[in-house]
Amino acid sequence: RFGRSAGNLGWFGDLQQPAALGRESRSFALSALRSALFNNYLAQRIEDGSSLTPLPGEIVYCADEQRYRHEPDVRDDRQPHQPTGLLWGAGENRATDHAGDYERVFFEQFPATTNHLADHDTRMMRRPLMIRPEGREWQLDGRDATVEFSLARGQFATAVLRECVTWSKMPDDTGLRHGIG
Repeated sequence: RFGRSAGNLGWFGDLQQPAALGRESRSFALSALRSALFNNYLAQRIEDGSSLTPLPGEIVYCADEQRYRHEPDVRDDRQPHQPTGLLWGAGENRATDHAGDYERVFFEQFPATTNHLADHDTRMMRRPLMIRPEGREWQLDGRDATVEFSLARGQFATAVLRECVTWSKMPDDTGLRHGIG
C-alpha cells in the first residue's frame, strides 16, 4: 500500500498543491495516507500499552454483534469489545472522555494531512486496532507449513504472517527460511 520506501505517500507532493492524479491514483493515495495515520496511531497505542483495552469514551468494535458502539465506561464484562482507531476523514469523531482527548491530541499533530483527507470527502471511519483471524488452522509437513484463516475487509494476511513468522536468509541456500513463532 505504501510502496517501495513509502513512495506512495508522496503522490500528493505538497499537500497545499497536490499533484494532478487520476481518480484511481487519487483514491489509492488517499487510502495510503489514511492507513499511514492509522498505523502511527496504532503504534502509539501499542507503545503505551493501551492497544488491547478500551479507553473510557472509546468507540469499540463488538465482534459478536459485528458493529461499533460507544463505550462510555471501561468495564470487564467479558464481552469481546475491541479498541478501535480512526481512519481519518470528513465527519465527527464520536469518541468522548479519555479516548476522545487521546485521539484529538494524536491527530492534531498532522493538520495538513487531516485537512487534506477531509477536503477530499473521505468519510471518517473506524477499524479495530487488532486483527482477530477466524477459522485458524495450520499443518506442518516436514519443512512445509500450511496456514489457513479468514479476515475481515481491510485486514491483510501479510500483517498476520509478519507477526507469526520469522524470516531469515539461509547461509547455504538462495531461498528463505522461516520459523513459526
